[in-house]
Amino acid sequence: MVFKLLPAPTVAALVIAGATPLAEVSLDGKPLGKVEQDGSFSRSNIQPGRRTVRLRKEGFKLKELQREFVAGESVKLSANEVALESVALPAAPAMAPPRLIVQTVAGAHIIIDGQPYGQTGPNGRLEITTAPPGEHTLEVVANKPYDDYKQKVTLSPGNDTKPKIALLASMPVEHTHRFGSCSGALVVGADRIKYVASGGNDSFDHPLSSVKKVSSEESGKAFSVDIAGAKHFVFRAAEAAEDLKIIQTALAHK
Repeated sequence: MVFKLLPAPTVAALVIAGATPLAEVSLDGKPLGKVEQDGSFSRSNIQPGRRTVRLRKEGFKLKELQREFVAGESVKLSANEVALESVALPAAPAMAPPRLIVQTVAGAHIIIDGQPYGQTGPNGRLEITTAPPGEHTLEVVANKPYDDYKQKVTLSPGNDTKPKIALLASMPVEHTHRFGSCSGALVVGADRIKYVASGGNDSFDHPLSSVKKVSSEESGKAFSVDIAGAKHFVFRAAEAAEDLKIIQTALAHK
């Protein structure tokens, strides 16, 4: 008689079916690999004894199982045993609404896409948080002598938008000459001061930074503007005092 002796098995195996695809599998804290796309997983050469099998995947609760591994045998885990329970991910924090900060003259009406959104206060400021994100048409309508103003603005959640409002004040004036005078409009804004004469060659256009001095003239019935280069201009106006304040305000913010 011939006896063929076979070595006694010394290791066990792990076989998983129906697991969550790509879940990480570890044994006693040591990684073994990932579950296949079809939910299967198998490993051999596992030392006998009581072992802890763990399955984990981001977005799912950890699964932990205690099993006894016997040499020469396979520990088989079914879908019911290894199914991972999904967990709700924390909701993303809500973004603050966009904030539009308008800084211009006092009492100006602010209009967005044709809809009124309020009026600037005594300091010329208005904050708007009710306009939706996106591109909008911003209009600023102020009292005379300011011209209406319009520009595009883009609002985004969580951000402040501070458009530069370049209002122009167009003031009807009479420019006094050494002999005679001429009528026209004094325009102040957008960092410039210019006089548009109705006729003749008296028109000028200078940056506000060139203005050296403005002051009241003729007991408040006129005002003067001194521009670098020894140029002195005197203007009469029905609203001379108010016109002077507008120029002074523009100079203060140049």
